Amino acid sequence: LKLNPEADDCWGSNYPFSVKADDKVTPQTIMRLNRDHYEGTQYDLTKGLASGPYGDPNRYDVAPVDNMTLVEALSGSYERAIGMYRTSYSQISQARGRLPGMIGARVWFSPSTPSSGAYIPLYVVAKYIPTCYTTGSLFKYDPKVAFWQFNSVGNYINRFYKYAMPDLQAVQNKLEDQFVLEAEGNDIAAMALYNAKKQEFTGSLAETIAFAPSNDVVSNEIVELYTNFEQDLARRIMASWTALFESILTK
Repeated sequence: LKLNPEADDCWGSNYPFSVKADDKVTPQTIMRLNRDHYEGTQYDLTKGLASGPYGDPNRYDVAPVDNMTLVEALSGSYERAIGMYRTSYSQISQARGRLPGMIGARVWFSPSTPSSGAYIPLYVVAKYIPTCYTTGSLFKYDPKVAFWQFNSVGNYINRFYKYAMPDLQAVQNKLEDQFVLEAEGNDIAAMALYNAKKQEFTGSLAETIAFAPSNDVVSNEIVELYTNFEQDLARRIMASWTALFESILTK
């Protein structure tokens, strides 16, 4: 669009409210955006004076030290990246109106900073969320918690960023590509279960109206399908990040 990258100080009022994407926006599109440090632009935080040692893009908050005022400190700030080191979690929500609500509603979720972890699809219909995503504390390291697995890898990679980051990205891309394909397969299987049950309600108008995706038989099968899927993906993520940390530590 060739918009001016220098927006006004606060509100970006020189930008259009929204634009139409040239290509289809997918969850993976947003994943890439969430991890962006302006690589390949004039504001690239992995290059030149803006980068830390070995291309580390993380720029920490400035403070009025060495007799500087806060105004003086802020006048020397670097760009604020989209992918932030201090992110607690990020999510990409999908309503997917073409599907029944119990199948369509999901979020792609990743604790810690987006650049050091992987996104997992979590479904509204699932019976429960994997334990590694529902437990843990910021004040106690726990290798059984996804946040700490991602955080440990991210902190170590940031010390040798340009050399270590390709190893992380290879694991990210492989897993997330697999997850997208497997999720599509699950949706097909879930819709087959849903439609098979719906066809049983082809009698009276009252029966048709009464049909709902919460019907016991189809609901239990779909709930089990997505619950087991989430558990499997979580196990694979945790195993992959344990192995990745051991690998980059040794390498």
